[in-house]
Amino acid sequence: MANTRLFLGAADTNILYRVGQVGIDTGNQDSGAATYVVSISTERQYPAGRNALINWRRVAVRLLRTAPVDITMRVYVDEIQTQVYDASSNLVNQTIVFNQTGGGECEEVVEADIQAVGTSIRIELDINSNDIDGILLLEPFEAHGRTIRPAKSRAAESA
Repeated sequence: MANTRLFLGAADTNILYRVGQVGIDTGNQDSGAATYVVSISTERQYPAGRNALINWRRVAVRLLRTAPVDITMRVYVDEIQTQVYDASSNLVNQTIVFNQTGGGECEEVVEADIQAVGTSIRIELDINSNDIDGILLLEPFEAHGRTIRPAKSRAAESA
């Protein structure tokens, strides 16, 4: 069994959640399981409004850690996973893997290039419990792009 404990904190309260095999629970693992995967996802973000159009170019993850960690990231634009061409020129879903090495307390910004056009963006991170040897704090995510079409405002209606 893994000795790693992973906690998530609520942003609007002083509550800490201990993460286990099947999600946020008491921290108990399924019998016979040595590791579990923590999946962390943002809400869909609409930085230019719900009917705007943005050319998304880059995402950044800011983290504070005290030990090496491996993180897998997926980005969804309008709930469709971003795609890239592989070595054989096939279009495949984009999966970004960060292998942060070295010990000691450090704060890092890890960036990834994406190419997608849409209205909303959502970021999902997967972390294996056996890939965390120390403290890992995830800070706000950033998504960068250029607004192609701003949101349209609707005129007020009178009764």
